Amino acid sequence: MNLCVFTGRLVADPELRYTPSGVAITTFRMAVDRPVKKGEEKKADFPQFKAFGKTAEFCAGYFRKGFKESVVAQFQTGSFEGKDGQKRYTNEFIVQRVEPIDWPEKSSNDTGIVKQNIESINLDDLPF
Repeated sequence: MNLCVFTGRLVADPELRYTPSGVAITTFRMAVDRPVKKGEEKKADFPQFKAFGKTAEFCAGYFRKGFKESVVAQFQTGSFEGKDGQKRYTNEFIVQRVEPIDWPEKSSNDTGIVKQNIESINLDDLPF
């Protein structure tokens, strides 16, 4: 089974774009703490995630830098030929499900808009 679960904080606002056929794609990166023993220095990994469709639009519309999220994703590898003719490999996590853990009531970028948007969400429209 190819399933990964992450909990962490977004290191930047998600980036939303659309394919020529109109499919929404959002990419974002999270800081995910590694387990450490008592007294050891904290360490983190910064995996990149890619979401599609309604999930992508939800992430781009409601997630902001610093928000703590839980993400269930599928690990996917790929390859392409670079401009120099060399084969390049990609590793990415494709989002299957996202869940907010602790959204702030206000962020420095808004005046309560995020909280207002969250309160107006129709639960039947959510992608999870």
